[in-house]
Amino acid sequence: MNNDNALEMWVITEKALECCDLFVARLHLITAGTIIQTDTFHRADSLQAVRRMIPQGLVMLARHPTDAPDVVETWF
Repeated sequence: MNNDNALEMWVITEKALECCDLFVARLHLITAGTIIQTDTFHRADSLQAVRRMIPQGLVMLARHPTDAPDVVETWF
């Protein structure tokens, strides 16, 4: 499977190491059972602001207790 057929997954984090007190939405690609973290990301001061930066029409998956502590939510 190439990246053209990849499932896009946007992971929103808060207070991640690379961005201190900001919310970050980072694009991940899922291909053939592999999750690839890309260099594509958006930063904002609020959760609502960073949500507006990701593509419309996605479905939100709430944070799971086993997610890393900085994960807020994931969008597919």
